[in-house]
Amino acid sequence: MTRKLSLLVVAFGFASVLCMCSSNDGGQGTPVPAQAITQPAPAPASPPPPPEPTLADKVNALTTLTDVIAVLQPLMEDTRGEMSQAVALLALWMNAHPNWKELNALTSTKYKLVMKDPTAARGKLLCKKGKISEIQVDRSADPPLWIGGIVSGWTDITRFVAVGSTGELVSGSQATICGVVTGLDSYANVSGGTTHSVQVVGIFKLKANKKLGAE
Repeated sequence: MTRKLSLLVVAFGFASVLCMCSSNDGGQGTPVPAQAITQPAPAPASPPPPPEPTLADKVNALTTLTDVIAVLQPLMEDTRGEMSQAVALLALWMNAHPNWKELNALTSTKYKLVMKDPTAARGKLLCKKGKISEIQVDRSADPPLWIGGIVSGWTDITRFVAVGSTGELVSGSQATICGVVTGLDSYANVSGGTTHSVQVVGIFKLKANKKLGAE
């Protein structure tokens, strides 16, 4: 008797199997067909866990500027002629949620305080009036962003990434930019030295922009 049959004997009882033997088989027992043993169906494979949300996903899910700053502030850093990840993410979020009133409700700071201690100034509001030294459109975002610099008193230089309208502002125009301080940006100048500037992400003080977020 096979091992499978032996298991059936154990399962159904040895006596019941003997009763199935024919009385005219000359003492030779008729083999009892082995019944198929139903194996339990394998458990369905668990679906893979969803991917962890990226930093961009986390930022895009936020609805207030203060919450965005709280997430990005630890990543804000001084740079050397380049755009940091924190600046890019903040600019893209503000581009999608421009709000003049919310921006200007932030704790404010001053240019020289930022230059003195940029770490303490990160995430604060700086409004700077001066002459635009350069301004260029960046159409990699929709709506486009505006990147450039504004100079006050020849020495105070603020680098900006601006959202919202720039109206008729061009290089040489007098303007005021209000933005979130992310740190300092240093870059080589034409004299062979290094220029140190404050980096902000903000909005120009224009009539059209003061309506942003007011709806």
